[in-house]
Amino acid sequence: MTRLLAHAITRRATGGPQLGLRGRPLDQISAGELGLWATRWDGEPTLTRDDAFAHHDLVGVLCDAGACLPVRFGTWLADEDSARRSLEAQQERFETAVDRLGDRREVAITLLWTEAPSLEWGSAGAGKAGPGRTRCCDGI
Repeated sequence: MTRLLAHAITRRATGGPQLGLRGRPLDQISAGELGLWATRWDGEPTLTRDDAFAHHDLVGVLCDAGACLPVRFGTWLADEDSARRSLEAQQERFETAVDRLGDRREVAITLLWTEAPSLEWGSAGAGKAGPGRTRCCDGI
């Protein structure tokens, strides 16, 4: 089964990088005026620390070409049809965001933990946080 690992949303481009993570093919899936850049991924969708840095670098290359909305590392899409549907469903919102960026850049920060966090520290909501959330500031 081929999945897609999403990297960034841009205006549709006529060119761009050919290779994504681990030297796999990088495609731009188009919907309207937008394009979603994604690495084609055959096999098990497992990612490493090095992949996180490679994703960050690839997003930087895509942003060098123009306004770019980074996609959170580790965002998988089942296939081109689901990627296109996602773009079409949010077309106006994404176009507005890309236009608003203009010649500026969206900031992408890659953080990697060196050890697993303890669920025993600090917050009454410990254990309830998920990706993109923090436990340290819940309830503030």
